[in-house]
Amino acid sequence: MKLVDMPSALQQSTGFLLGRAAALAREDFRARLVALGVNAKHYTVLAYVAAQGPQSQSAIGTALGLDRTTMVQLVDELALAGAVARERNERNRRANLVQVTDEGRALLRRLGRSAAASDKAVTARLDADETAMLRALLTRLVAA
Repeated sequence: MKLVDMPSALQQSTGFLLGRAAALAREDFRARLVALGVNAKHYTVLAYVAAQGPQSQSAIGTALGLDRTTMVQLVDELALAGAVARERNERNRRANLVQVTDEGRALLRRLGRSAAASDKAVTARLDADETAMLRALLTRLVAA
C-alpha cells in the first residue's frame, strides 16, 4: 500500500511510519546479507564480538538481548562459516570464549560495505543533512 492510499490516521502515526520505514530498511538489508550467506543476527553478533573482543556466548546473548538457544545456533553457524572460533576460557573452564577469526574480519568488512550500501539506498530520498538528522533523532529515540 502506498502512503497516499493509507488513511490519514496512519499517515499521522509516528509508530506506524517508523514501523514502515524499519520494514523497508530491514528488507533491503536482509537481501544484501543473504547474498553473503548471513542474516542480521549473524552480523550483529559478529560486529559485537569484533568491537568488544572475545566473550562468552552468555555474555554476548545478554548484551544483545538474544536467548541462549538462539546464541548457540548463531555461534554454531558463524563457526561453521569460519567467521568465529570458540576457545576455552582460562578463567572459567566450563565456558568458551567466542572470538572473530581472520575470515570473520574479512566477512565483517564485506558486511560493512553492504550495510553502507543499504543505508544509502534507504535514505536516497534524503539529502546528507536530513540523513544525519534522521540518525541523530533515531539515536535519541533508541537511547531513551
